[in-house]
Amino acid sequence: MNMDLLNTYIFQNPFVGITVTDGNGICLTVNDAQTRITGIPKEKIIGKDLKKTVKDQMLSISSTIEALKTKQEVNLHQVSAYGRAYDVKGLPIFDDAGRLVYTISYIVEVTELERFQSYVREREMDRENMRDQVPVILAGARSKEGIVYNSAAMRDIINLAVKVSESDATVLITGSSGTGKELVASLIHKCGDRADKPFIKLNCAAIPENLLESELFGYAAGAFTGGDRKGRRGIFEAANGGSLLLDEIGEMPMSLQAKLLRVLQDSEVTRISSETPIHVDVRIIASTNAPLQELLTEKRFRKDLYYRLNVIHIDIPDLQKRRDDIPVLIAYFIDKFNKKYNTAKIIRRDVVNFLASAEYPGNVRELRNVMERLVLQSGEGEIRLSDAFTVLNGMNLRESCMSPLTVEALENKSLKKIMDDYERQILNRFMEMYKRSDEAAKRLEIDRSTLLRKLKKHNL
Repeated sequence: MNMDLLNTYIFQNPFVGITVTDGNGICLTVNDAQTRITGIPKEKIIGKDLKKTVKDQMLSISSTIEALKTKQEVNLHQVSAYGRAYDVKGLPIFDDAGRLVYTISYIVEVTELERFQSYVREREMDRENMRDQVPVILAGARSKEGIVYNSAAMRDIINLAVKVSESDATVLITGSSGTGKELVASLIHKCGDRADKPFIKLNCAAIPENLLESELFGYAAGAFTGGDRKGRRGIFEAANGGSLLLDEIGEMPMSLQAKLLRVLQDSEVTRISSETPIHVDVRIIASTNAPLQELLTEKRFRKDLYYRLNVIHIDIPDLQKRRDDIPVLIAYFIDKFNKKYNTAKIIRRDVVNFLASAEYPGNVRELRNVMERLVLQSGEGEIRLSDAFTVLNGMNLRESCMSPLTVEALENKSLKKIMDDYERQILNRFMEMYKRSDEAAKRLEIDRSTLLRKLKKHNL
């Protein structure tokens, strides 16, 4: 028998104990796994007659001896003098003349095998979990004309927008920057009878005041030196028959607000330097992140225009007030940017949980930017928690889940009190991230019972 070959291909197995004897039952060699599983030191078995090993009660029974007696394969349950129990199989090895020249026995500790199988299952589940996060999350998402959502708040907004699209009523959409006001405006247009007509968007804050009037209403021939000799139509004429989104309406100068009100009331525009009104049929949607009520109080926005615009009011809450949307948006953006950049990035559940618990002052627009950076900057194949920390402005665990160690935080506190306060913050943060105590306990590498006891201690 080529012992080198045996050692190379069999003896290195960490989960199977191997014992080799000659035809008389004298132990020739054992591997490290056999020593670990049985607890019997090598020097007490190598070179020894296994019949004596049983006689000395080092082993309860020997599969080698039974294989030598029966000259057949033997399966036994064996117990060592060190209290280890395991299953053992003995195999007789014959030469070409039919003489029994060797025996090989191998043992597998049941608990060790179960532990290994459990480890393998967990790793397989982790891999499946990582790979399936995006499709699983997207499978539970709702979508309407490019708007991906899962929260009840956005469901109500989408339903209202679709219902409003059936009419020509003026709509005022409010909400912080980045919440998706333009997408909702586009949804209203696409779901209505004007879907095949123009949808024009104008940012009232992006155009200088002296140019905004001509942009809105156009100008007649010869109105400006250097202008188009034939004159130029404005946004209202361009949107005729369709819809017009007046974004950042709160930034419109007071001087133009009166003219806009007249257009809304009369459905007519008059170009600069012209006295001829032009009839327009335009669905008006206005949006703003400005506090219009404050502007009204400060007389920086006309009340009559406000009431004319605010026939239907749709207010889109910040992303932190509809956190159920964050996981589906994360999955949506990963899928989107994987396709855009020809990548195949996957994301772990703990990273999704972490990102879903973060703050996004810039709302969906900021989250979109974060996910694009993660797809581009993360390592090959997988977006990890460290990548998320780096992208979220270098955020680390201390900054994201615990208060800084200020003098005020330490004043008049014992070390125990300081540690208790930090433990409470850590546990609170991880329960926000993982929701379920078993998952949080696994991530913190403590028993679930220990975690539950600590949560009860801190009234969490």
